[in-house]
Amino acid sequence: VPGDLVWVPDEKRAYMPGKVLVVNGDKVAAEVHSHAGGSIPLATMTATFKKIPAPKGSGVTLNFTANQLLERAPANSSVACIAEMDELEVLNMVEVLDNVDRLFQLRQSAKPGGGRNVIYSSVGPVLIAMNPFEELPLYNSDWVKAYHDAGQDYTLSKRLGPHAFRTAEEAYQGLARQPVQSIVICGESGAGKTVTNRKMLEYLVEVSKGDAPPTSTLGKSKPKSSSGGTEQITVANELLESFGNATTTRNDNSSRFGKLTSLYFDKDSLSIAGCGVSHYLLERSRIVGAPNLERNYHVFYQLIRGSDAAKYKLEPDAKKYVYSKEGADICMADDVKEYENLVKSMDTAGFDEAARAYVFQSIAAVLHLGNVRFTGDHDKSKMDDATSASMATACSLLGVDAAKLTAAMTSKTTKVAGRDIRSDVSLAQAESQRDTVAKMIYSCIFDWIVTEIDTKLTRSRASGLAGSATIGLLDIFGFEDMKINGFEQLFINFTNERIQHLFNTVMFEREKQVYQDEGINADFLGAPKNIECVELFLGKPRVPGIVTLLSSQCRTGQEDEAVDGEKFCSVLNRQFAGNKFFVVSTPQEVNALMKRKGLKVAGGIAKLSFKECFEIKHYAGNITYTVQNFISKSRDSLLPHLAEVMRGSTNKDIGALFPEDSESKMTVGEKFKHQLESLAETLQKGDTLFVRCIKSNAQKVSGFVDRPMVLEQLICGGVVAALEMRAAGLPDRMEYGVFCLEFGLLERGKPHKELKARCQMILNDLLGEDAAVAHVYALGQTKVFMKSGILAFLRAAARFKTAVLARRIHRNLKGARVRKVDRAWERISETEKLAQDRGLSDLKQVKEAIQMGKEFIGPVYKALSDARQAHGKNWEPIIKALQPHEEALKRVSEVSVRVEHTVAKYDKRKSEIEQIFYYRISSSMDELMELMGIVESVEGEITDCADIAEPAELERCTTACKDARKLIAQLRNETLPALKQRGPPIANLEDEDAEADERRKEAASVCPEADELVEKVRTAVRDAEDHSYAVLKVRRMFAKALAELKPGEDAARTKLEDLQGAAGRCIAEGMEEIVNAIALASQLSDDLEDLLRESKDPDTYRTKAAAFSQAVDAAEKAVEKGKEELARREKERAEKRRLYGVLENISAQVQESLETLRAERIMGEVIRQDAANLESIATEIWNLRQAASEDLAPFKAKVEALNEKALKLVGNVEEHIEADRQRRRESFKNRVNIFGSAVGASAPTMGKTKTMPAAAETPEEDASDPATWIEHQALGKYKSELMELHSAIKRLQSAGVPRSTVQTAAKRFMDITFNMKFSPADR
Repeated sequence: VPGDLVWVPDEKRAYMPGKVLVVNGDKVAAEVHSHAGGSIPLATMTATFKKIPAPKGSGVTLNFTANQLLERAPANSSVACIAEMDELEVLNMVEVLDNVDRLFQLRQSAKPGGGRNVIYSSVGPVLIAMNPFEELPLYNSDWVKAYHDAGQDYTLSKRLGPHAFRTAEEAYQGLARQPVQSIVICGESGAGKTVTNRKMLEYLVEVSKGDAPPTSTLGKSKPKSSSGGTEQITVANELLESFGNATTTRNDNSSRFGKLTSLYFDKDSLSIAGCGVSHYLLERSRIVGAPNLERNYHVFYQLIRGSDAAKYKLEPDAKKYVYSKEGADICMADDVKEYENLVKSMDTAGFDEAARAYVFQSIAAVLHLGNVRFTGDHDKSKMDDATSASMATACSLLGVDAAKLTAAMTSKTTKVAGRDIRSDVSLAQAESQRDTVAKMIYSCIFDWIVTEIDTKLTRSRASGLAGSATIGLLDIFGFEDMKINGFEQLFINFTNERIQHLFNTVMFEREKQVYQDEGINADFLGAPKNIECVELFLGKPRVPGIVTLLSSQCRTGQEDEAVDGEKFCSVLNRQFAGNKFFVVSTPQEVNALMKRKGLKVAGGIAKLSFKECFEIKHYAGNITYTVQNFISKSRDSLLPHLAEVMRGSTNKDIGALFPEDSESKMTVGEKFKHQLESLAETLQKGDTLFVRCIKSNAQKVSGFVDRPMVLEQLICGGVVAALEMRAAGLPDRMEYGVFCLEFGLLERGKPHKELKARCQMILNDLLGEDAAVAHVYALGQTKVFMKSGILAFLRAAARFKTAVLARRIHRNLKGARVRKVDRAWERISETEKLAQDRGLSDLKQVKEAIQMGKEFIGPVYKALSDARQAHGKNWEPIIKALQPHEEALKRVSEVSVRVEHTVAKYDKRKSEIEQIFYYRISSSMDELMELMGIVESVEGEITDCADIAEPAELERCTTACKDARKLIAQLRNETLPALKQRGPPIANLEDEDAEADERRKEAASVCPEADELVEKVRTAVRDAEDHSYAVLKVRRMFAKALAELKPGEDAARTKLEDLQGAAGRCIAEGMEEIVNAIALASQLSDDLEDLLRESKDPDTYRTKAAAFSQAVDAAEKAVEKGKEELARREKERAEKRRLYGVLENISAQVQESLETLRAERIMGEVIRQDAANLESIATEIWNLRQAASEDLAPFKAKVEALNEKALKLVGNVEEHIEADRQRRRESFKNRVNIFGSAVGASAPTMGKTKTMPAAAETPEEDASDPATWIEHQALGKYKSELMELHSAIKRLQSAGVPRSTVQTAAKRFMDITFNMKFSPADR
């Protein structure tokens, strides 16, 4: 309605504050406030997303639907920052974003509790940690002590605010009730997970030391290299960063592996008893060369530039090594110093000199291997003699024969009839085998380091760690979307998908279960679900996932080229084309992706082929993956002939890295799948806390919040959904007994005997009779559930009543006066320190208030101190000494509170001014980043036109861009941080009128120094844009000359866009002709854009435009024709599904008949033949199931013929069984009659329901002695084996072994002994 405060969507800032002016149907007129504090005169929101021209002078007009406007908090709370976001007054995603943003802009206090922790906030059990891209004074010993002292004190912990230490302390305190605690640290690459993990680990190690010596033997005083020392734990985890972290475009210290650090605690003392380390999926592809503008693993550069480089025959220049040359110029920490630190860390972690040498010489060998080159062609290869020295050096470090390793890398071994046949390999294969050896050596060394750390830190686990409590810290790689996403990104994002599912389970499913267990309706909880995306990787029963399909491709026995790349991609397309989380990539989509990511190279040659791409809809967004080298990367071992060479190393440790059974290992995907499921199982065993790290901006600059980027992370990370769930639910809950114990003093009248009733009475008294109806609280079977904030209110009420009661009691106690003086003086001292810390000491009223308080309370406190010194704890003389100050004693509390309130008033005024000022600085930073974007855009455009522009104009524009960049860098890196550190202009804080307050806020919202420099930047950017206008005149003339072609191009592009859906289906079906037609049209569209960008050749452009239009028409016709084929194939699939159903029905009937036959104890010849026929049909069914690709007509004919045959046979089985039974009855009867009626036996009844007497179980075939029967059947040459079988059967029967077991054993004996001698029926 008019007057409502709203959030308005904005491209740059995600949302902007606004105010509704007029509502007219689906149109809303709103005044939109700029982030700099001004306002855009009028913005009209309508039901479309298209921009409409703004009237001259009216500002920017934006168009959005009314339901895209979100409620905004009242103006009086607009500058408030709430660290505990459960308490937000208005709850929606933009309020969360704005709160996090405003909090981030404040200046960080160096004192715990001295202000808000600007990078931390929380939602229930989820800690939100913003990466500030700068060092903040948040982690020294004062902070550790403050959070540990707070412990489980809710009030004190809340006063300190959310922090990594608070979450760690919560897990530590939680060990008392649940011995398994986990902290999952998530976030995208560059969000600060590694630092957060390190700080939490250091905190837990520090606080677990305690004041008294720990009882565990692992915690006692030891040499620094002994196992289990707390210093070892922190150092060991840090040293892994050298081997597993690298600099990427997103993160200067990016973890390229996942790590679970498990701290084991003594259950009694809660001192650390040990530590375990597990790791997940090291990024192997980086080992043989980092992507452009990134570094390889830190240890490569540290070793090359370190003091021991010569020892490992390395030159101190990273550019001289193929694997490290990329990123050699990227400025990071001092690698020389970092190498020294690494050596010290390894020493502290228990790696002696020999172990360090083993690690470093192996890594040096990897670097030398990277310099080995090969020559050759598609058929054979050989090592380039110029690099033989590199091979020799690498092999000497590894202890292997250089000639053998060279021969192994340039050949392959194939088994033929049990013999190894060696053949040459191509140049590409030789290079691949070299890189594979290098990757395996490095990854095996990394595994060894982790295992050694784990072993050293948990050496006494068998005794000291038995039954210990555990806190697991999971630092898992963040969600990634690189320029090209390959094998590693697929599994990294799979991991994040699985962790997100765990987050959903913990935050939503468990929450829902708690309500249901207590008998409370939980329908209001709506949980996001991503299990179907997880199953896309893991698979479901009878439905293989990506991991299984990839492993199957690895085991086909074919060359990698035959099953990798587009071949494997086509397998995925066929398998998952109908999965809602899988998208078949089309030419248009891949071309658009390459444009967005800058993956077009000179000449228009694409880096990605749509035939090698597929897309997955992750919880964090859609990601396109490129299938390149998936098969080779999936193998977790060397090829046998390469492994054999490595096993022959004279260094037994190197040889041990490649055991003989390594070739039979699971694939990387299978291994990782099992690791991940085991990890998820571990995390779900106990209590789990989450830390969501947020990357504040992509440029990695301090003081700047990219609001759209942060909002996306908050939504995708489940933070907003978690907050909405807690707001809708009742997050605070207590058992009735605990509730009454803590809040029973709030009860009025006589306590009720029943705990639940007492609880209800207390809540109704304080919250009102209708509180339960309003869903403020709910009563479960054993617990009370409350809205967020109710528990804090109750505790505040309990504290107030406790204080009142305490004062009444204290009046009657002799020591009460003494303690009142102590508290009053302490309050005065703390208030004075606060005034000094906050720069308020010189304010007249503050100075006078503090002076008055000290003069009033000081004499009383001095008299008390003197009396204590003279009389110790003897209360009588102390009280007597205070009698002259009797009147002052009555007012000391009142005076100290008055002083405290005076200082607090001015502190609040200053805080409001600071928040406005810091937000103003933030706005300047935002504008700078926008201006930098304009500069980068101009630079990109003039680069495209560099070869056709006037050199002088190009030079002027380039210079203008450089000048603008220089100004932006100065303002961003120097001026604004200095202004923020200095703080706002504080003037006239003591003026009390409302106008003075407005003037102060107005002064804080204006920063002349920043405004002046920002205006200079604006001018410089405008200058660059003006010069670019001149440079781009050729492009404008070119576009104008070909303007008549534009409508036709737009129509053709729209038509091509409409073909995307059909293209995806055709690709999944392998309809190459149609796909190629669409790909050609898409490529021509890209060619036209390239020609327009070059603006050189209008004739070629016209030709291409005509070809493009024709190609689109051809593609459209092909798709129309293809739709008929698609319909035919769908109809065929439906018919095949029906036929598979027929096969299932046949199979069920055959199996039922076989079971009936197996139940027959005696089989005549006809019955045995029926069984053989049924087995034959079962085999035919199996063969037909495998014939999935067979044409429909022959497949259908075979199924129908088999169905007819099976039905006939199944119908005859019962008839034959009954006839066979009757024959045996008659035979038995005739034989009995030979002995006359004296025998008195009756013919047996054959079948399942009746059994024969033991004396009559043998039919006519078995009536004679077994030896006679064998001779009669002409089986004399097998007599010994058959008599052995007969004897064994008798022994088994006499031992009481079940008949079915005897039959199984006999059948197995017959299969083994007579498999090649008789038909199945005869056996």
